[in-house]
Amino acid sequence: MLSALRATDNLVPVIVLSARDGEYDKVAALRLGADDYVTKPFALAELLARIDAVLRRTAHVAPTPVAPAAVAELLSFDDVKIDTAQRSVVRDGQDIKLTHLEFELLVFFVTHPSQVFSRTQLFNLVWGQSAGSVRTVDNFVGQLRKRFEADPEEPAHFITVRGSGYRFDP
Repeated sequence: MLSALRATDNLVPVIVLSARDGEYDKVAALRLGADDYVTKPFALAELLARIDAVLRRTAHVAPTPVAPAAVAELLSFDDVKIDTAQRSVVRDGQDIKLTHLEFELLVFFVTHPSQVFSRTQLFNLVWGQSAGSVRTVDNFVGQLRKRFEADPEEPAHFITVRGSGYRFDP
């Protein structure tokens, strides 16, 4: 379970609580991605102190969330025009209604062309979280493809980079 969590680049802090106190068990858990290992019985104060320590160590891991666009900026690609100040998107003369996070993801992609970002990076940078389901990114990219790709099945802009994540090509 822990190795599957880490295989998806999920960096949520993990403390293993176990009755097994053998060196092999501790080393195995840490090598699989645990941040700490506490054996039973343990004092509540010790557990709370270890939680605080893990949170202090991992607080700097997550990138700073992208701030909403504060300065008016006009962005475009193909027949799409984006006004960040008005939070409006127009495609071929038609207003496109986007949710808050769809808009944030679109602006992030357009302002970072040709760069590959993993699901975890996108989740951390756009959603501002380091925990949760990074598969959410897949759903949002799918929505952007439906709205902005001529053929969502063969995207020209929102590209999947197999084994790495996504890239935006203007």
